[in-house]
Amino acid sequence: MYYLLIRAAGPFFDCFGIGEAEAIFPDLLPVLSENLGIKREELLKELTKLPGIYVPSHARTSVTRQWLKNLDDYPASSVIITSDTELGDLYLVEVERGCTWGCRFCMVNTAFAPMRLRS
Repeated sequence: MYYLLIRAAGPFFDCFGIGEAEAIFPDLLPVLSENLGIKREELLKELTKLPGIYVPSHARTSVTRQWLKNLDDYPASSVIITSDTELGDLYLVEVERGCTWGCRFCMVNTAFAPMRLRS
C-alpha cells in the first residue's frame, strides 16, 4: 500500500544537474528561457539533450558530470551580504574546491574531485 501511494504521487524531481552549476547553467538557462510556453514533457525532452542533465522520466544510459577546469574563470566571493543569515556578517571567498584527504564520511572529495586551487 505504501508503495502504491508513492507511485501515485509521481516523481519528486523532473531533472537533476550532475556536476557544478557554473558548468551547467550556460547551456541550461537558454533552453529554459526559449521554451517557456511548451508542455512539460516537451521541455523535459529538450533538457535530456544537455550535458550534465539527468531526466529520470527520459533515462539515458549515462550522464557525464560537468565540472570547471579553471576556477579562475568565475568569481570567487559571495555577492550577498545581509544580517538575516548565519554567515551574513562574513565576506565569503572560495580559495579551493575539493579536498585531497579523502575521508570516507565526507562527500566533498567525491563531488568536487579533482581538487582545484584558485590562483
